[in-house]
Amino acid sequence: MRIDRLEAINLCFEYPKRQGFTYAGGVCTGRLTSLILVHTDTGMVGVGSAYSHPALVHQIVQGQLDPILRGEDPLQVEAIFDLEPRLYSPHEAVAEGKNVEGGPVVLVDAADCCGGGAAGDSVAVLRALIEANLRQPALVPVVDAEAAAACHEARLGAKLTTCLGHKHDPKWGSPIAVTGRVAQLVGGRFRYSGGMWNGMEADMGPSAVLEIGSVQVLVTTYSTYDWVDEQFRVAGLNPAEAKFLVVKDPMNYRLAYGRIARAVYVLNTPGPTPATEAVKKLLKKSLD
Repeated sequence: MRIDRLEAINLCFEYPKRQGFTYAGGVCTGRLTSLILVHTDTGMVGVGSAYSHPALVHQIVQGQLDPILRGEDPLQVEAIFDLEPRLYSPHEAVAEGKNVEGGPVVLVDAADCCGGGAAGDSVAVLRALIEANLRQPALVPVVDAEAAAACHEARLGAKLTTCLGHKHDPKWGSPIAVTGRVAQLVGGRFRYSGGMWNGMEADMGPSAVLEIGSVQVLVTTYSTYDWVDEQFRVAGLNPAEAKFLVVKDPMNYRLAYGRIARAVYVLNTPGPTPATEAVKKLLKKSLD
């Protein structure tokens, strides 16, 4: 049995009026998902699902995965997973990224994806960027209510020493002590510019940009869903001008930075929404 083709069917359910719900990213008025059909040469069809922007799912499944997986045995799960990209440690990715001409070099910290249930408070990549002694700008988002409050208390332009990260979910790492300048203070409200929440307001809570050398850390009180670059923009940061750009959504970064990224490194970092190597191990354990 071999894979003949992949098909993505996008589905949308809109809640009846006034029956949506409010969450950290705004007001949800409906749900999107996609059915993924794996057609085989025997007539058997495998059914799965994917959750992201419908156009993105369609592009990835039918535009990228379909040509790669045609002719493969759908029962050989391990072999199919081996088609995934290499994972890098943060230090490896930063070292290689420094040799890439221009930027941004996108560092995908999938294990700390707020949209998948992570806290967004990991500083694993931040630690590597600081230790690299960069001269070019890097942007890093970190959820840390305590540090955000400290920045607002210190006020704009102040020098601040604080412990950053892993306060919301300390299981995955330890905070790091940093000293930086409070470069921006923002209220935290922004509007999404696409997808099912287009035009809807979300709230990061009191937030700040803490400048640690050339590394600019967007410190937020609350985690919010990453669509494109709304959070960076409301804080006065321009991702297109960064050498390194840390993103924590393993899907939607393609929408925001796919056309401008000079290189992309998917990272192997600790967290509750791990990248593929950890998923492969969990899957193998469940199949054994």
